[in-house]
Amino acid sequence: MSLTNTLKINKVSEDLCEYLEDEVVCEFPLTIFVNDQEANTLLCSPDSLEMLVLGHLKSEWYIKDISEVKSLILDSEKGLAHVEVSRSLDKDLKRRYITSGCASSAMFYDLMDAVSLRQLKLSQVSLDASFIHKNMKAFYDESDLFKRTGGVHMAALFEGENLICAFEDIGRHNAVDKVIGYMIKHDLSKDKLMLFISGRVSSEMVLKCIKSGLGVLVSRSAPMDLAVKFARNYGMILVGFARGHRYNIYSGEENVLGKQC
Repeated sequence: MSLTNTLKINKVSEDLCEYLEDEVVCEFPLTIFVNDQEANTLLCSPDSLEMLVLGHLKSEWYIKDISEVKSLILDSEKGLAHVEVSRSLDKDLKRRYITSGCASSAMFYDLMDAVSLRQLKLSQVSLDASFIHKNMKAFYDESDLFKRTGGVHMAALFEGENLICAFEDIGRHNAVDKVIGYMIKHDLSKDKLMLFISGRVSSEMVLKCIKSGLGVLVSRSAPMDLAVKFARNYGMILVGFARGHRYNIYSGEENVLGKQC
């Protein structure tokens, strides 16, 4: 399935108007059914859909790990994903339509979230400051669709300087879910993994990391205040505005090694 569509547009500059073809990213609705109940509809980029579904199920706590997925059937033509999980669903699922926009909520933070989150503990991790610049450069070297269209977000997973996986999507929460899906499918050890993202860091992004056991999150963009509060509460390293050799440490400063301060 194509990730882009070519459209005829009218391009206007200060003293020039011309008709040309432009490559535009595709927006794809994917409806997820869990144990035959309609759960959510995600607006996403139509690739790596298995990773997206697995990561979304993990982020929403439908599953703890891949062993709880009994079957996953994708119908990309109809935009449907049917998942059977071994965990019993205590009540009817909260049906949601999740936009690709970054400000809308992609996650419920309810009482059960609060109770479960208190029981989670992140492993103590450290971050070599030299990785911030090196990995961010490698991160953008992988951003083919962004370079062509400017219309997607990106998330990538590193272990040290080694790039493990990278995904692009119209939604930044979708890009992160694809990384998480890759993690649980391949049963990766979380202790040394670092998540790099291109977009703003909302509380949702930090919660996804906490739920997945990721202790390092680095972004090229800005964090929100609640995201910083969550990161500090759970002892997570949170870095924002990582551009060139500059960056801001919002949480976990004591575990960023080699910083020049």
